Amino acid sequence: MRARWKAARPAARLGLLAATLLLPAALPAACGTERAPGLPAAVNAPAKVARCLLKIPDPRAGAAARAALIRDIHAYLATRPGRVFYAAYDLVSGATLGEGEHQHDTITASGVKVDILTALLRRDPGHGLDEGERDLATRMITESDNGAADTLWNRVGGHEGMAGFYRDLGMTETVPGPTQYWGGTKTSPADRIKLLRALAGG
Repeated sequence: MRARWKAARPAARLGLLAATLLLPAALPAACGTERAPGLPAAVNAPAKVARCLLKIPDPRAGAAARAALIRDIHAYLATRPGRVFYAAYDLVSGATLGEGEHQHDTITASGVKVDILTALLRRDPGHGLDEGERDLATRMITESDNGAADTLWNRVGGHEGMAGFYRDLGMTETVPGPTQYWGGTKTSPADRIKLLRALAGG
């Protein structure tokens, strides 16, 4: 249980890094949508209760949270074998964090199956997937089915098709695997963020 808590702390601190200080504010009545308390039920006055939050950026708290998060990440990574590169992006605040995020010699292996599915979905956004493609995509993602990945890799154009897909998303640090070897795709943490942002944005 203790190890699980330590692993979870960096994620919690990332939320703190992106947060702003929220203070209750006694703002004009037009801000709220609730009837003011204490009015008799028979009174139909348009009185409202302000239910707003005043957001005040706190750069000092943000910098302290970022420094603490980086310390936690480094302490955790010191216990892990091999090389570790990472990148994080907060969709709300735009805050970023990373180390070696542009190191682009990382082999995706089965991670590229997400890329294949995204390319397939972008191929014809208005049309979606047919029944056969949906079945293949489900097996590729939920079961890591390599045969399904082979079929869909070819369906999106293989190496050349994926190269065009990466160009469209601005993933300049990603090179698709040669010919049918999709698992040999090389990428960077920064490019994985671009892919995830495309997925999150629909």
